[in-house]
Amino acid sequence: MNRRSFLRDGVGVALALPAAGRSPGRIGVTEVRAVTAAVTTLYGHDHGSGPLRRAANEALHTAYSWLQSGTYTDRTGTRLRTATGNLSIAAGWLSYDSGRSADAHSLYGEALAAARIADDRALEAHAFGCLSLLAKAQGRPGEAVANAQGAQAAARHLGSPRLLALFHAREAGGWALMGDR
Repeated sequence: MNRRSFLRDGVGVALALPAAGRSPGRIGVTEVRAVTAAVTTLYGHDHGSGPLRRAANEALHTAYSWLQSGTYTDRTGTRLRTATGNLSIAAGWLSYDSGRSADAHSLYGEALAAARIADDRALEAHAFGCLSLLAKAQGRPGEAVANAQGAQAAARHLGSPRLLALFHAREAGGWALMGDR
């Protein structure tokens, strides 16, 4: 199987969200599931191909149009915002992996905003963790430390010692980059 053809032809179709290109109208569980499925698909094809990144951005654009123009209950809105934040993180990872760090930073920031609006601590921790990793990779240790500490604060009540350990390791990486033993 030709991997590039599969990505070009298959993933874009797999990420196509229902109602793309038309007025969103009433948003419900079907749309939330579609955004969640797009995230799962992206993580299943985890690498920075251009077609995959573009498909992720198109799906994200559709999800944002649903948030901005659709009608939905408060509960559905919260779930859609969380799913969209997770999609933003997945698209951010593809951007980072494709060498587009500025795009990744923006997408992680959008995920953080979505997390705060949806009051989703797990998403907030994930977004801060990604921002910390990105800052360290770009040689910005102070930002890496601050974002890792933000991730720790968000994750503190999630009940995952493993997740906290990861964010402490990200903080330590920032301190090490500063030369602080």
